[in-house]
Amino acid sequence: LRQVNTLQPGCYFGEIGLLTGSSRTATVTAAGKRPVAVLACDKSGFFSLLESTGGGHSNLAKAMNQRLASLSPK
Repeated sequence: LRQVNTLQPGCYFGEIGLLTGSSRTATVTAAGKRPVAVLACDKSGFFSLLESTGGGHSNLAKAMNQRLASLSPK
């Protein structure tokens, strides 16, 4: 197990599997003592959320590329 990234409030995860239908590419673990709130949604809800944020699709594509690159063996 290796740490790939640390997410900050407002960040998302799980989009790769949601959009591609592939198996998950990482395990997410909450760390620290502060409570964590998580929003779960299906593919349709995720796209609705992206539409409501404006420019979400291009940001999502960039984030997915960065995450996939960070998972590649170095």
